[in-house]
Amino acid sequence: MEEEVEEEGEDFEPAKPEVSLEEAKSLYSTGDMVGAMGIYEELLEQDPENVSALIGKAKTLNATGKWGKALQSISEVLKLDPDNSEALVLKGDIFAEQGKTEMARQAYEQALHIDSSNSEIPAKIQKL
Repeated sequence: MEEEVEEEGEDFEPAKPEVSLEEAKSLYSTGDMVGAMGIYEELLEQDPENVSALIGKAKTLNATGKWGKALQSISEVLKLDPDNSEALVLKGDIFAEQGKTEMARQAYEQALHIDSSNSEIPAKIQKL
């Protein structure tokens, strides 16, 4: 005879943020932007200051052409972590996509100042 499991009143722990972040990144990489965004939003409900989730959200919004909302997420990251070079590079990418080359250059140069070992940044500046 199988034991019955009482479901009411049991506390279920939410998934660890690292696990959810990896799942969201995986969904993003396979093109499932809706799934990735859902996870990022859920993570941000749990912790609005989750920088990794904010960056993932910004990347997902950028990939779907929602540049304004992506820039809002990047602004939130930079309020929490002003020296986040990943956010600054993404900001530069969005401005470059919009044809705002001077704003893109400023973001890239700021990122390069923070992370001078990132060889991708000079290449992005060169492309402008």
